[in-house]
Order: sequence, then structure tokens, then C-alpha cells
Amino acid sequence: MMITLDVLDPRIGVGHAFFTRRGGVSAGLYESLNCGFGSGDAMESVVQNRQIAMNEMGLASDRLVTCYQIHSAEVVIVERPWSLLRAGVGIVQCASHDTVAEEELFFSYRRSRLRGERAYGRGLSAIVIEQ
Repeated sequence: MMITLDVLDPRIGVGHAFFTRRGGVSAGLYESLNCGFGSGDAMESVVQNRQIAMNEMGLASDRLVTCYQIHSAEVVIVERPWSLLRAGVGIVQCASHDTVAEEELFFSYRRSRLRGERAYGRGLSAIVIEQ
């Protein structure tokens, strides 16, 4: 399942999607559309899930580039608000979802830590900028 926001219209050259847990091939603890190599899920399932996600966006799977996100004690101190306009952000739109509360739709690092769980799947948020 793909969630999109009206403010990011692919007709203006910016496609996007927030993928939920639904529609993947992973089994067991990761039964979902788990897209994270760092999750502990079977590598072949993660690869296939990533292909499914890119297919839903109409893209080849080799177009997906992701980073390895680290949840750590390192912080950035914000002393004043960042200018969203300077960053090129003109509109902020709420997706009306809560990744902690909506367990059937989303994985959540925060939820897994609150429960003391060691493993959890990884969701995918994708942005496509056409040139």
C-alpha cells in the first residue's frame, strides 16, 4: 500500500510514496513489505520487496538508492528555527498517520524500543525527482 500527498504531484516532476507494511513477501516476524537490509530479514525477501515498491512507482528497481539510518545518542542542537523556504520547502502537509499507533500499517523504531523488542522491519519513503 502506497500513501501519497496531494502537495507532491508527479506532474510537476516530483513523485513520492510512503509505503506501508502491506503487500510484501517477507515472512515471520517481518511479514510485510519490509524494505530494510539492516532489519535481519532474509536478503532475498528484502530485495523482492524493494522491487515491488519500485514497480508500484513505475520505476526499475535499480533506481532505488537508500541510506543506512542510525538511531543514536548523537544530536543536533537547534538554536533557532530552520528556514523551510531557504531549503526550498514552500508547503508542509500532514499525512494524518501515526507510525507508532498504526501498527498494522507501519514499522516503528520508537514502538519497538518502548516494547523492548530487538528486531523490527523497515518501511520505505521514496522521492523521485525527474530531470
